[in-house]
Amino acid sequence: YTVNGAVSGFGPLIVSTFGYTTLESILLQFPLGSIVLIFVLLTGYLSSRIRNINLILLVLCCLPVIAGCAMIWKSNWYPRAPTPVAGYTIIGFFGPVVFLIINIGMANVAGATKKSFTAAAIFVAYCVGNRSG
Repeated sequence: YTVNGAVSGFGPLIVSTFGYTTLESILLQFPLGSIVLIFVLLTGYLSSRIRNINLILLVLCCLPVIAGCAMIWKSNWYPRAPTPVAGYTIIGFFGPVVFLIINIGMANVAGATKKSFTAAAIFVAYCVGNRSG
């Protein structure tokens, strides 16, 4: 689950293929970044306050990403089409997923050293997946 490598690295290029200028493509990154910021903070707050909600939040954050990918894939790409841009924007729900996966992995391990190793191993696997995919 590493959709953010392409979105983070090539976001303006992806949006420009929908018929937007370079400046408009850069400006259209702000809604995606706002979604990432808001929902990383919200899921972090909720998971610290409500017990056993991490998996529910994980599934709820994965659904918009899947819907966004489907919107981009199945919509018509005529110049300045709103549907692929909306789909691209809701892909921003990938942000909380990364942190929730690390949090769930650490929650299932006892001991401070093992928790640190587990978090590092998950993060390394995440980075390798980002690099390769």
